[in-house]
Amino acid sequence: MTQKIFALFLTLMVSTNVMLAQDPQTPQEEDLIIMNEKVVNPIGEHGSMPKSLSFLYIYQSGHVFTFGDDHEGCEVSLLSNDTTVFSTVVDANGQVIVPSVLSGEFELQLTVGGVTYWAEVLL
Repeated sequence: MTQKIFALFLTLMVSTNVMLAQDPQTPQEEDLIIMNEKVVNPIGEHGSMPKSLSFLYIYQSGHVFTFGDDHEGCEVSLLSNDTTVFSTVVDANGQVIVPSVLSGEFELQLTVGGVTYWAEVLL
């Protein structure tokens, strides 16, 4: 009887450890971020908006931003008080990893062709 209880306890412990093990490449919690198109000159020739704004949906997990592999090579910047504090390009996996030394509120910008998208983010 004692051996069966010990075996059951050991099985339970191993199962619990397997469930708690996390793949470091898989984010455990992601936040959806909606990036707005940044309009430099919002007033058109006739005093109206020149076109409707577009949005871009990305994900944030800590200091990792996932833009999707279709944005590979696009420029990404973090700004604080209109000053660029970090700049890079989206990698082949569609991601940008921001250095962990950066924390606080930032404006995240992504430039796709001639269009810049932005969102406020918290690191």
